[in-house]
Amino acid sequence: MTTEEMKKIPLDSPPTTFSSLPYDIILNCLARVSIFHRPTLSLVSKKFRSLIASPDLEATRSCIGITEEYLCVCLEPYTYNFFNPRWLVVSPIPQQKSKPIASFSTYQHCQYSAIFSSGSDIYIVGGFS
Repeated sequence: MTTEEMKKIPLDSPPTTFSSLPYDIILNCLARVSIFHRPTLSLVSKKFRSLIASPDLEATRSCIGITEEYLCVCLEPYTYNFFNPRWLVVSPIPQQKSKPIASFSTYQHCQYSAIFSSGSDIYIVGGFS
């Protein structure tokens, strides 16, 4: 932009906000942010919260080839509600706390079973129903 063009732009024009960008561009930006920052990002606004929870975000991450390796842990102490296990994502950064992830409300597994994953597959072994 030349100096003359810059002079023509009114100085009192409102700044462009992130929310004023098209939906696809916002999704593309958010798809590049680590999943460990999602809980914090969801606090920014209602729009961010809905975008973070949207299946479109994972679809966008997949399309642009963004992957992350992380460990999910299911905690079920004897005093805890068996039908609503607590899932945590273990942070790869030692100083960072583990963060809870969205509950799998439709997911129930057998008592005394073991859960493990290999790649993107999750396996449940053993247990009593």
